[in-house]
Parts: sequence; C-alpha cells; structure tokens
Amino acid sequence: NAAYWYEKAITTTGKNFCFNCALMQLSNIYMETRQYEKAEKVLLKAIALDSSFAGTLNRLGKLYWLTKRFEESEKMFLKEIRMAKNEHDKSMAYNELGNLFVKMDKKLEAEGYFKKSILTDSLNPNPYINLGWMFFNRGDLAMAKYYASKLLKVHLEFAYQLLLEISRTENKLEEALDYSKKALNEKANYENYYVVACMLAINGKTEEAFETLEIALKLDCDYDWMMKDKDLVSIRAQEERWKKLVEKYCSTQIKEK
Repeated sequence: NAAYWYEKAITTTGKNFCFNCALMQLSNIYMETRQYEKAEKVLLKAIALDSSFAGTLNRLGKLYWLTKRFEESEKMFLKEIRMAKNEHDKSMAYNELGNLFVKMDKKLEAEGYFKKSILTDSLNPNPYINLGWMFFNRGDLAMAKYYASKLLKVHLEFAYQLLLEISRTENKLEEALDYSKKALNEKANYENYYVVACMLAINGKTEEAFETLEIALKLDCDYDWMMKDKDLVSIRAQEERWKKLVEKYCSTQIKEK
C-alpha cells in the first residue's frame, strides 16, 4: 500500500513537490522488502533528476553493500562526501563507509571512518552507536562505556540501550533494569517494552514482567523469538498464564505454524 501511494505521488506535478523525496521513500520500501533491483532503478532515476541529493546517494551506497557490491558502494559514499551540501550529510556518508567496512570485516578501517563521522558532525548519534557496539562486541567494556557516555549527550534512548547491555555483561541486573526503563521513557515502543519485560523477568519480578509484556504485545508480537528467548524462561514456566497471553495477542502467528 505504501509503495502504491509513493508511486502515485511521483506522478504529481508542481514546483514545490520533492520528487527525489518520494523516490527515496519508495526505494526504502523496496529495500526493506528486498526488492533490490526495483530499489536500484528508482534510486538511479532520482540521481538522474538531481545527482547532488545526498539521501539518494546514501541509499544507493547502502543498497550496493547489502548486495555485496562493495567497491561500487565505497565509490557511492565517497561521491556523497564530495557532493555533500553540509557537514551532517558528509558525516552520514563517513558513518556508512564505516558500516561498509564492518560488512567487509575490516574493523580498523571501519573505526577510522566512524571517528571521521564524529569529527565532521559531533551531533550525529550514529557513529557513537556503531563505535559503542563495536567495542562492546570486542569485549572492551571500558571503551563501550566511553562511547555510551558520549551518546548520552546526543541520543538518550540508544545510550541507555547500550548501557543496559554493558550492565548485563557485568551482571549488574538491577542497574540493567533501570537503564531499560530509562530507554522506555524516551520511546514507548514494542522493543523497549519487551526489553523491560525481559529485565523484570530476569530480576524475578514476575508479575510486573507479565504486565509489561502484555503492553508490548498490544503493539506487536514476535512469537518465534518469544518462545525461545532465554530472558523469559521464568515466566514461560507459568504455563497456563503464558498460554493465555500468547493466544490472546499472537493468535495469527500461532495459526501460521
């Protein structure tokens, strides 16, 4: 349905209409549904209309690394840097180059590009996120905390999510629960409600865990993951209550099994 309306929007005429914006959003839908050939066609059309529009250059670079066309991806991001109209656009391109080199398993080069992204625009949260998780996955919690502290100044939700996982790794479960609640306060979505439910369950707060999970399930349901998530072992053990909860909110996914 979204693709239909964006395609309809593209046929709209008027000097105030942003064709590239509509084309870029349409390409996002195609990329999310893995229709990469359609996405590429739309993005090339957008670039033909305006080769300096940073968003389309960025998306095409990302599409190339998703389809493992790494050399083309790097060229596109470097072009975006050359064509950038402001420091934020340039910073986003450096960040995506970092993601590209992570994908290529060249972590040192990736780290360099993430740091360039920060130097170009210190308010861009993405490179802090990427560096924080990069060091966390390496087991370097000190550096992960360092970038989490920087992230606190530009994006609280993502900072709390990183600090939560650091606290879990250090077995500071009450502290992890506190960070999960702080992330939820920043953005009340399915993912954050679900994580709070998990942390409540881990901390032995079963009743609150069930209540919070129910709120999450009113927003969405990932049945397959819930049934194997080790964080929810303690509340899945209450079989009757668990069964009623999932049957109430995940009936469609259960029927598909």
